[in-house]
Amino acid sequence: MIRLCKKEEYVTLVEILRDSFAVGSIDKRIEDKFGKVIGFDWWERKAVDIMREVEHYPTGVYVMEFEKKIAGFITTSMDKRFSVGKVHTLAIHPDYQGAGFGTRLLKHSLKLFKTNGMKIARIEVLEDNPKAYELYKKLGFDEAGKQVHLVMDLGDRGLDG
Repeated sequence: MIRLCKKEEYVTLVEILRDSFAVGSIDKRIEDKFGKVIGFDWWERKAVDIMREVEHYPTGVYVMEFEKKIAGFITTSMDKRFSVGKVHTLAIHPDYQGAGFGTRLLKHSLKLFKTNGMKIARIEVLEDNPKAYELYKKLGFDEAGKQVHLVMDLGDRGLDG
């Protein structure tokens, strides 16, 4: 069953994110390259992003409930001015991956976008996350461009000139 997320379930979203998102997280890649940033794990930084999403768009956060457990979630927003619906985060707990829950959550969100007058739906995926990429393509998303994430360690760098 897909339903709106309750505020008291936000911690569960972070747990699912931590357990499922290492492949699809730029924050994990930054940590792999540079180590922990000021002592925080990658998922703690990503958790802040999730909490910001649920704070700003509480009516766009849906969970997939299966056997009275949250199997996954999606965070979305709608920019009615420009008619763009955006999927910010889609995460399915590893125990439930491959069961079609990600597809169902995405279809649910796309239907809400369309019902609310959105003309375009956006989602981002890292190039080497083929499962997610193929799912999005299967549902009708087309590639609009590629983005490269550049990161620099400022610790030992002289930036005076």
